[in-house]
Amino acid sequence: MDDTRSSGRSQLPQGFHSQALHSTGSGGVLLAGWLQGGQSWSIDDRRAAIVLAHGDFVTQSHHGPGWIEALDVNGAAIWAVAATLREGGTGSVYRLLGSRDGGVSFTGQGLIPVASVVQVLAAGGDEVWVLGADTLARSTDGGASWHDVNAPGRRDPARERLSVGGGRIIIVGDGVHASADHGDSWVSHLAGVEVHAVVGALLLATIEGKVSFGVMAPAGPRWLRTFDQATLPFSMVASAARVAFLSRDATGPGLLYWRSEDSGRTWACRRVAASEGEHGASLDPAGGLLMLDLARRLVTEP
Repeated sequence: MDDTRSSGRSQLPQGFHSQALHSTGSGGVLLAGWLQGGQSWSIDDRRAAIVLAHGDFVTQSHHGPGWIEALDVNGAAIWAVAATLREGGTGSVYRLLGSRDGGVSFTGQGLIPVASVVQVLAAGGDEVWVLGADTLARSTDGGASWHDVNAPGRRDPARERLSVGGGRIIIVGDGVHASADHGDSWVSHLAGVEVHAVVGALLLATIEGKVSFGVMAPAGPRWLRTFDQATLPFSMVASAARVAFLSRDATGPGLLYWRSEDSGRTWACRRVAASEGEHGASLDPAGGLLMLDLARRLVTEP
């Protein structure tokens, strides 16, 4: 990939650690995590923080006890999950935060009555989902009430990811499970295949030990490219003919940034050094790179 590219860099608050970052779709980037107090690395000294970066300007959108466990953006729907230790130090208490002003500020939406949260999904409007260990739950009223959801398989956030597309909620991991009725029923595909990401008809999966990129067709996937590198994808976007994804490199430090400008027929790849690993890197809706560099500055590349 051509290394002659324009980029912007924003300095974040001292002591900030990222758990998630997302483009707001309007030129801003939201970063969620915590501020670590003093010289201590104790979890008790964390303070939850969400910051909004616009160019060189960084403002704080939320601060509070604990840390931010997860964040998601889907158009005007922006949700985050704040966590604090339970009394006695066993497990965590989770609270939903929501923003109605593009991430400028967040308000508390109440407790999430589950034992584990690793991912939050902004499904659109007031519908929000959470995924955790043996946990899948949804709210259709902005966190006022929650309902457990039964879906095929066992929930394992180390292998599974939630996404939304085409009016469906999608779980990828051991195959693909999709629901068009808010989780009341599910259709499953590719049982036994390790699927990493689905965007529209595009998918990334591990086939015979190697990551492959393909297109879903009525008769099954049509694989366009198999990658020789040992890698584990965790994020993919598609915009017109551009397809991009990020992956963890199984052979060395850092992440790999993959990009195609011809709908996945040919690919360029380069290694990027993100200070927080996959918690410090993401893709904007057009496939551009968002990343915290080793100096903990936010780098944006179109």
